Amino acid sequence: IIDQELRYGPRYLTADGHKKVQEFLKAEMEADGIEVVLQEWKHKGAGREVGLTNIVARFYPDNQRRIILGTHYDSKKYADQDKQNKDRFVPGANDSASGVAVLVGIANFLANTNDRPEVGIDFIFFDGEEGEEDLTKVRWIPLGSNYFAQNIKKIYPEKLPEVGIVIDMVCDKDLDIYVEGYSNQLVQTRVNDFWKIATGLYPEVFHKEVKYGIFDDHTALNQIGIPSFLIIDFDYPYWHTTSDTLDKCSAKSLEKVGNTVLDYIYSL
Repeated sequence: IIDQELRYGPRYLTADGHKKVQEFLKAEMEADGIEVVLQEWKHKGAGREVGLTNIVARFYPDNQRRIILGTHYDSKKYADQDKQNKDRFVPGANDSASGVAVLVGIANFLANTNDRPEVGIDFIFFDGEEGEEDLTKVRWIPLGSNYFAQNIKKIYPEKLPEVGIVIDMVCDKDLDIYVEGYSNQLVQTRVNDFWKIATGLYPEVFHKEVKYGIFDDHTALNQIGIPSFLIIDFDYPYWHTTSDTLDKCSAKSLEKVGNTVLDYIYSL
């Protein structure tokens, strides 16, 4: 999945690859028999107006108990953490494509099993998590999740999901996932439940200690009352550089994260 996404090229907001990955995700979800809702809007930022699209894939839409599995599919335009290539594009193998790969893998599994979980699942592929293309002019805001939160009644007119899980940067070969600080402050019970499962399965990957406090797509969900936490390995030296490429990724890392999330879903 990551290799396929990278073949589309950069996936920043106005790139050709941005539209291609949208089409891929819509087709992939529909092929699994999952209902797809496109949340489309025009964003006027520090430049020309751009079209953004959150992709909402609703698994078991008849189930009133719902959870969110979220990630972002856009990649960063400029490699601002690259010492030599700050004006070049970020491939985004880990920072965007890895989260997409986990969600697509989970969706494929659920579409091909008779063991149905007790909750309905909304796969949310957020657009614009990297914010504006040129962040020298404006401050960073994750655009897609904020728009999603501001228009939540259109997706959930009556009852909000029980929990949200946001996945970002999880293909590192040397995978170490610590508890994210803001998640722990806001939804500690949910975090504890997940980490109990995670450390039981893969104690070499998941660590109970808090290491970072990170604003991401889970932030907007928490602000509107959806208890949400972030799964991320932020100890990644190629973050926002031109070296965030496929050779840095591990299929085993993706499998471990996917298996853990599935076990958590079946525990609900």
